[in-house]
Amino acid sequence: MGVGARDSSTGGLTLPDCLAAVAGEENGAIADRLGINRHTVALWRKRVRTSGINPVWEIAPGRGRKPHYDQVKRDAIINATLQTKPKGMTHWSCRLMAKPRR
Repeated sequence: MGVGARDSSTGGLTLPDCLAAVAGEENGAIADRLGINRHTVALWRKRVRTSGINPVWEIAPGRGRKPHYDQVKRDAIINATLQTKPKGMTHWSCRLMAKPRR
């Protein structure tokens, strides 16, 4: 990722944004510029103080929605979507993929 590139996994945080925090820019100003909550900026700052800069770009363990299906099932769904077609159609739709098979 480039120095100025936005990354959705970090809420749009970039290295220049981190440097702005180091330079003394207030949490509220950084939050306003990025369109995020100032508490998120405070959490990033705390993570940098305790663990350094690299963990900011990593998703912390236990964060996010828990998977509904295990990896084997997800791989099967992806493979079916990419490698097969429903009868009489050119591609799968989300509704066709979700429809229970009998």
